[in-house]
Amino acid sequence: MPPVTAGRRHMFGRLRTLFGPIRTRLALIVLIAAVPLLMLSATIAWQNYRLALDATSQTASRLRKAAVARHTAAIAGAEQMMQALSQVAELSNGNPAACHERLASVLLLQVARYSNIAAGNRSGAIVCSARDIPQAELAHADAVYASLFAAARLRRDLVLGTIHKSPLTGYQIIPAAYPITAGAQVVGFVYAGLRIDSLRQFPGAQATAARALWIADSAGSLVQVSDADKTCLPSSPLLSQLEHAPMVMDARSTDGVPYAYASARLSDGYSLIVGYPARLDQAAATDLLIRRLGQLGLLLLLGLAAVAVGTHLALVEPLTRLSQGVAAWRAGGAFEPNLTPYPPTEIRDLAASFAEATDSLRAHAIRQVADVEKQELLMKEIHHRVKNNLQIVASLLNLQAARIRQPEARAEFASARDRVRALATLHRHLYLQGEVHTIDMPAFLKELCGQIFNAMGETPGRRISLSIKASPLQMHSDQAVPLSLIVTEAVSNAVKYAFPKGRNGVVCVRLTDADGSAELVVEDDGIGIPAGRTETETGTRDGLGLTLIRGFARQLGGTLVVEETDGTRYVVRVPLTPASQSEDA
Repeated sequence: MPPVTAGRRHMFGRLRTLFGPIRTRLALIVLIAAVPLLMLSATIAWQNYRLALDATSQTASRLRKAAVARHTAAIAGAEQMMQALSQVAELSNGNPAACHERLASVLLLQVARYSNIAAGNRSGAIVCSARDIPQAELAHADAVYASLFAAARLRRDLVLGTIHKSPLTGYQIIPAAYPITAGAQVVGFVYAGLRIDSLRQFPGAQATAARALWIADSAGSLVQVSDADKTCLPSSPLLSQLEHAPMVMDARSTDGVPYAYASARLSDGYSLIVGYPARLDQAAATDLLIRRLGQLGLLLLLGLAAVAVGTHLALVEPLTRLSQGVAAWRAGGAFEPNLTPYPPTEIRDLAASFAEATDSLRAHAIRQVADVEKQELLMKEIHHRVKNNLQIVASLLNLQAARIRQPEARAEFASARDRVRALATLHRHLYLQGEVHTIDMPAFLKELCGQIFNAMGETPGRRISLSIKASPLQMHSDQAVPLSLIVTEAVSNAVKYAFPKGRNGVVCVRLTDADGSAELVVEDDGIGIPAGRTETETGTRDGLGLTLIRGFARQLGGTLVVEETDGTRYVVRVPLTPASQSEDA
């Protein structure tokens, strides 16, 4: 990286001066004064944008209205045709040949609209058809119209079935049935298959210009009526809403194109879905909104530039020189502000006050630095002496343990010795690292766990491996002390009890921090121990080690979880306390 020259430093200083705090405040005043005008202009621009976007939805609504009228007319035409056929005698006099001839003549005239026209008896079975139905397909046709037969008998009116593909012609059709009545009796039925593709050529279809149009039946079958494919449809949840309720919505199709969708309900569970591509309308509306906002931003920038230039000459330059004088004084030089020839009276008086104050502050700063250095030395000396005293206590406990013959008592002395050594190690880290209030946890945990292994006569990595993973966490001593004792108790228990008879294994210690909390995990893969519990005459109860761990966890304001599956696992979660709060406490 090239060195920063004096000229470049001067340029950077001028840039910092140009955007100094006073200039920013004045700019904020201008912004506040301009807020009403900006809000009014932005509101008008936004309203224009919304009107442009709403035009797409209105177009979709118009297309829906035209499509509903078109499809309603198509269904009404089918009803009129079938109603007229129900009055024809050939369909109910039991003469299949005459019935076939009459239906064939009707279908010939409207073959573009209907796939087939048939007649059924009072039981609903087909007796004649405009098209010859093979015997193999006759049972299938009767099954298709069975549900229509029952509904038409009950309603005494036109009934539409669900969309399916005609086996005779291969067209997608809407099956329809109309009853033939004689007085109050239903003596037969007229069946017809309305071709879906005929709706494209229906009179008035081209006037809608809808390139995305679908029709859905009560069973959820969706068939396109326009040239658009299913990639123009919205996602499944939105499509379900459109199918079940009339509405208008803006959404993106499955291929990511913005559309305005409108749906409408027809008879017998049928619904129409119209999609109008909104890409062009949205692009025009967005372009208009961007232009309006750009004009507002440009006017605002011009006003701020005028304020910046004026305030720089009248106020910022004198204050900059005063600040440079203060900076030179803080660097150890004399306070010489070198003001402009005609500075404002207030700034000249302020410079004089600074000159008087700097002499007093310089003397006070010298005394304060000396006091802080003295305090730091005293704190380090205190930690050093506490560490030495704790090591002496640990040595005395070790000597006393050597004179005791009972293994249980000797073990208790060894546990007390390890706890004291843990505290001594913590104090040593406090004064060696130069931090009298916080401790570097990764280095501390590594030394502490190695010390525990050595005290137990073990070498990490031989019979029992030691794994330590700790985040680069600086913890205050008020929290580090209980945490170190928790580690001492948990690791000691693992080394003592988890690997009997020369068994190999691993002891893992992990310390992580996230969202202002720390999590300590001490686990082993040994035989599993009863979590520090002991058997007494009154039953099983917590041993001293587990009691201490619980107490230290409560002292930290945290939680303790002990798991005894495939070894023993201690999990302690504690909230981290900022150093300032710990010092106040």
